[in-house]
Amino acid sequence: MGRGCRFGPHPGGAPAVADHSLVDKNELQKQFIVDKNGVQRYNKVMEANKKTALYLRVSTSDQSTELQRSELLAYCNARGFSDVEIYEDIGRTGTSDNRPALKKLIADAKQRKFDIVICWKIDRLFRSLKHLILTLQEFDELGIKFIRIETRGAEPSPVRAY
Repeated sequence: MGRGCRFGPHPGGAPAVADHSLVDKNELQKQFIVDKNGVQRYNKVMEANKKTALYLRVSTSDQSTELQRSELLAYCNARGFSDVEIYEDIGRTGTSDNRPALKKLIADAKQRKFDIVICWKIDRLFRSLKHLILTLQEFDELGIKFIRIETRGAEPSPVRAY
């Protein structure tokens, strides 16, 4: 449950349509709490218990992932994520999916070793639009949430369409 909609055959042979009635309202209500002042706030505790994977990547071996690491760990700390595993590729291009840490991340995702994947910027995961879409779709099908934390700037870094 918890997923927004389902496509499939409709009873009576009617065309397939999105069924938004499958949203688990109890699950949605748990995402927000009302504080002592009556203000509705995001429930950090709900996500805090989830296993989290951080993916870091730099293109050349003379670059450092330290900025990504520190910001991702600060993000996790602020949200109470304590069960965190780091997957790190150094000196690996974002246009290829042939990266050791990325391969391990995807293999671990298939084994449901974590609930959330967090990247600093979306181009750290992939610069290939095809690989990015396929990977995000796979995460979604596995029920794994993907978060990117760097949102500064109106335009993202270039993502190649392959």
